[in-house]
Amino acid sequence: MIDDSFIHRIKMKARANQLCIAVGSLFSGGMDLPTMANEICSHFNVKFSVSNQYEWYTKWNQFIDKVEKKNERQKVWSFVIKKKESTKPKSIHRKIATIPVSNFIDISLDRRLLDSLKELGRQPVSYDFTGGLSIGSWKQRNPDTPNVFSAFRSLQNESKWYGLHQQLTLNAQDRI
Repeated sequence: MIDDSFIHRIKMKARANQLCIAVGSLFSGGMDLPTMANEICSHFNVKFSVSNQYEWYTKWNQFIDKVEKKNERQKVWSFVIKKKESTKPKSIHRKIATIPVSNFIDISLDRRLLDSLKELGRQPVSYDFTGGLSIGSWKQRNPDTPNVFSAFRSLQNESKWYGLHQQLTLNAQDRI
């Protein structure tokens, strides 16, 4: 649990626009990449070996390629969306969303941080490789309309071009 003095120090840095907050899989609970990979393997009967759970983060795109060779992209996408629909933001997402920072990096599939920002009335500008907004096209914003750079495409709209790939590792210009 994060104590209030820590949040206060972060808010001071944020007000000076000296901060970008990254939210990763640690905050995703049942939708973190290792858990999702294991569930996808089980559900779709796919074998993919990693030496430890952290290797899922570096081999995620290879894993998704293998899953999609064996199964239709739409079925895999639907499986993950069904899981996402059962998730709601946690208190930690809401606490992070209250910090008046202009830039967030979201390295999670579940987008609970984005949901939390919207719940608070903020209007985040999402850079998730949909709608023509890519990492290279960003501009500095104020905290009411923060930039949210996402590693994964939005789960709202299926793409015939991209599956559940981590987009930040596909193209060199989009790496953070």
